[in-house]
Amino acid sequence: MQCPNCQSHTTLKCEIAYEQGKSTSTVRGRDGSTGDVTTVSAFAQRAAPPSSWLKETGGAMVLAGIVWALLDDSRATRTSTAFTVAGWVAVVFAVLFVWRLLALPKYFRAHAKWQDRWICQSCGHTFHSNAGPSK
Repeated sequence: MQCPNCQSHTTLKCEIAYEQGKSTSTVRGRDGSTGDVTTVSAFAQRAAPPSSWLKETGGAMVLAGIVWALLDDSRATRTSTAFTVAGWVAVVFAVLFVWRLLALPKYFRAHAKWQDRWICQSCGHTFHSNAGPSK
């Protein structure tokens, strides 16, 4: 694949460039515990996939929780515990419903586009295999 920006043939699919630029190592803490740390090179970050759906919807869940907590706090002395629990359940289902309708399909569309993207190793330009320069 030829880069439409610099005409170089040193290109990789973004999916491959991202995987090649990741490395995982095991580190040991002062207390003797161990854990895995993944690092991603700057080049691989340019080829990274779209952000995960958890990141895109986490803010909506926090916002819904804050709104419900404020509403719940103002009614706390006038309502029963069953109503409070039912309200929290309703908030969770509403957030999941909105996420299902909006965020999940958006993520899958973006991920499908990412799988068709290429990145130039010479100039760092990203582009689609069937199109010219990316926006």
